[in-house]
Amino acid sequence: MAKSSSVFICQNCGSSFSKWQGKCDTCAEWNTLAEEFVQESKSHASLKLRRAGKIRDSLVNFSDVELVSGAESRFSTGIGELDRVLGGGLVPGAVILLGGEPGIGKSTLLTQVVINLLNSKSQITNSKQGSKPKLQNSKNYILYVAGEESPGQISLRIKRMLKGNKTSKSDKLTFCTSTNVDEVIAIIENKKPSLVIVDSIQTLHTDDLTGASGSVGQIRECTDRLTQVVKRLHIPAFLVGHVTKEGNIAGPKVLEHIVDAVLELSGERTGQLRILRAIKNRFGATDEVGVFQSVEWGMEEVANPAELF
Repeated sequence: MAKSSSVFICQNCGSSFSKWQGKCDTCAEWNTLAEEFVQESKSHASLKLRRAGKIRDSLVNFSDVELVSGAESRFSTGIGELDRVLGGGLVPGAVILLGGEPGIGKSTLLTQVVINLLNSKSQITNSKQGSKPKLQNSKNYILYVAGEESPGQISLRIKRMLKGNKTSKSDKLTFCTSTNVDEVIAIIENKKPSLVIVDSIQTLHTDDLTGASGSVGQIRECTDRLTQVVKRLHIPAFLVGHVTKEGNIAGPKVLEHIVDAVLELSGERTGQLRILRAIKNRFGATDEVGVFQSVEWGMEEVANPAELF
């Protein structure tokens, strides 16, 4: 039997403690302890047996690997500037962290992605090996984890962006109001949506840790669990992340190593210009910049920035 527990690990020296304390006794640094989830096995023999049983599931032949990178495996979000920053579109199973200051337009941008996919003639499906991903009619839908806003608030934003036009596939959008990451994962595994949007990752938590939502340990554990399930099911996912007063994405630096791409949306909240750039991108370059203009109904692409300036 495996015993589940949590420990507090110093992010500076790696020392572990059974409970939280402000100062690390090993390196004498303050506020560096973060809660982490661990599993301890009572029997080394049972651990070896479990590991041996998982060997077959861990081995994959190169000839059986499905194509997950390159232009032929991507599909468009319907926003040209976003597609270019991503390296040509979304890759199945990719996890994208979108960060930015409050009110800069992160939720607005992702809502426009939802609208574009809902209004498209077909839905996202995973392709078979050697074939291009296609948008085909299916029972899959978009799962929007509403951690900060209620479904009613998001619906109001969608109606404002549609400007009176009705989306033809509104039944394909499903909101999840739970902030328990294990419940969200159970929904993903059961429904297998085409796209997952988590707004925001700081609102999720797991009962396996005692820390509050938004703490370092909770953010890291929730991101890791979500990443594992969407990669296994080849479902692309957007994670909205807050930023600190220094301008860094809230959470440990290791959070940026877990995800496949880190996008930053910046600009003056009182101005109209928005800049989208990739800090990290496993499926494309990081030198592309997307330019948007904040308008009444949402975010408008600026195809030729020279004309704007």
